[in-house]
Amino acid sequence: MLSLLVVALLGSEIVSNSNPLPIDGSKSCADGVARVCREPASTRLSQTLSQQRNQIVINGKRLSVPWTQWQENGRVRIGISDMGLSSSLGVELLSTSNPKQQAIQWYAPLGQTQAILTARLGESDRRSAPQFRYVDVTDWIGQLGWQMVPQGNTLMVQTSPSRVLGIRQGTQAWGERLVVNVDRSTPVRLNHAPGKAIVSVDATIAPQLLEEFESKPGNAISSVKVSPQSGRTEIEIMLKSKGVRPQIVTLNAPYRVAIDLRLDGHIPTKQIQWSPGIQWRQQMVNLGSSQFPVVWLEVDPKHPDLHLRPIGGQSQPGMQGTLPLVKLAPQVGAAAGINAGFFNRNNRLPLGAILRDGVWLSGPILNRGAIAWNDRGEFLIDRLSLTETLIAATGERSPILYLNSGYVKAGLSRYTPAWGQTYTTLTNNETIVSVSGDRIIGQTDIPSARSEGVPIPPQGYLLVYRGDTPRPFFLPGTSVQVQRSSFPALENRYPFALGAGPLLVKQGRVVLNAEAEGFSPAFIRQKASRSAIGLNPQGRLIIAAVHDRAYGKGPSLSEIAQIMQRLGAVEALNLDGGSSTGLYLGGQLRDRSPRSAARIHNGLGIFLKPQP
Repeated sequence: MLSLLVVALLGSEIVSNSNPLPIDGSKSCADGVARVCREPASTRLSQTLSQQRNQIVINGKRLSVPWTQWQENGRVRIGISDMGLSSSLGVELLSTSNPKQQAIQWYAPLGQTQAILTARLGESDRRSAPQFRYVDVTDWIGQLGWQMVPQGNTLMVQTSPSRVLGIRQGTQAWGERLVVNVDRSTPVRLNHAPGKAIVSVDATIAPQLLEEFESKPGNAISSVKVSPQSGRTEIEIMLKSKGVRPQIVTLNAPYRVAIDLRLDGHIPTKQIQWSPGIQWRQQMVNLGSSQFPVVWLEVDPKHPDLHLRPIGGQSQPGMQGTLPLVKLAPQVGAAAGINAGFFNRNNRLPLGAILRDGVWLSGPILNRGAIAWNDRGEFLIDRLSLTETLIAATGERSPILYLNSGYVKAGLSRYTPAWGQTYTTLTNNETIVSVSGDRIIGQTDIPSARSEGVPIPPQGYLLVYRGDTPRPFFLPGTSVQVQRSSFPALENRYPFALGAGPLLVKQGRVVLNAEAEGFSPAFIRQKASRSAIGLNPQGRLIIAAVHDRAYGKGPSLSEIAQIMQRLGAVEALNLDGGSSTGLYLGGQLRDRSPRSAARIHNGLGIFLKPQP
């Protein structure tokens, strides 16, 4: 066993000495299997338990990884988020049907269970909605001979020293493989961006091995650079294509790290019951002569511990703003989520339906597909339209084309306080009529787009006339009314909705008609990464992300409809895709590197209730 290190942080640097930390006032750490140093007083432990724990330092390398600690039978236990365990150590999470257990493979034969660890949801204090699933690593890490020291919100981890014994590069039918031989099991991390992968192995490398290794270009690799760092070896791999999918596999007999650079997009099959109502699945799906990597969640919307909500859409005043899903989801407390509706990338405004708690944050457009639901687990997936009519005191009726929308077209639109405190003109020569209650309180012409924001009456709305639409003149005090209805009718049954499109599957049949939903010919022809949402016959929700097929591009609209059918969906809707595609679970994107994912305007969040 290594002697326990006392670790102090000086900025981003780690300084250590050989004096062991005291445990319960004693002179050194107790010789437990886990070698976890405990706080000397229960009050200090209580303070630590209430803190947000989101930093792990492994061998001097600081990482953003959620972790937690709790007391069990008088002993401190340490849990690391399952996704963090994978990203920080290179542990492979294997299929499991029990959310309270997690099988892992790490420096063992491929696909073989090395250990089954206890898993739990949420924080130790049980006061907040769980966002992460923690794996108890106390005994496992102790058996490895490592030490862990909780310090505030940081978990210090020191592993056994390791050495690189050799590096070799080889060609495979599906791409290329780099193999790093090491003398023992040691942490490994993958950092992937389009066209580049950096693999860090916590093992030192001798100068002679650096001289002996020769990088050679291949089908997937342009170049490889190996660099010694402080206590670890960093391998920078330049890739020939953005579509190359790097994967890490750790094996034993001998100990080695295999870095697979795959051109076929292959992903390992998984079926993990992540929580009582959420199952994480992934596999290659065959469609004709093509194979697609599909990652999806199967969600039981009637499970009492789950609820679903639109997320995003109000990150800034005026419904303007975008965030990466990997930041948006934890910001609002979601355990899982997927990107949803379209938006204008220039002004970052929504282009489709967002209904939250019965309030239209953004109205539907172009009779496009949408999904609506309630907390009873009832769903509606269909094309959705919203009809509003302005009725003047004279009885004259004027159609309101769009409600709280970034979609711009000549005619009359309406903006309510759900849009924000102000409205900023989107086109030149707009006429804005202010309404409070049911009375006109003002009217003004604004010649330029993006002018200073016009206040939206807190108890009213703005009427915005664009283009060549006749501009009525309303006297202050004139009464007006708005009539509204949706088709299908959502009122009083479905307080939540998200729009995207096109509609893919209805009652088990493909009903794709993107042209009827106002999508452009270029969009219709496109093959790209796609997100989709659907329902199976048992009423379970399927939310899926699909990326490039083996040796080719992503699915077409027709193909994503068929893929959703293969996943069991009898109702299905296409969501925003391309670089917006992202499936989030437990702190990370499960379908792609976050560095390749674009910012999004809104999404669907899946929330867990606080644990008893």
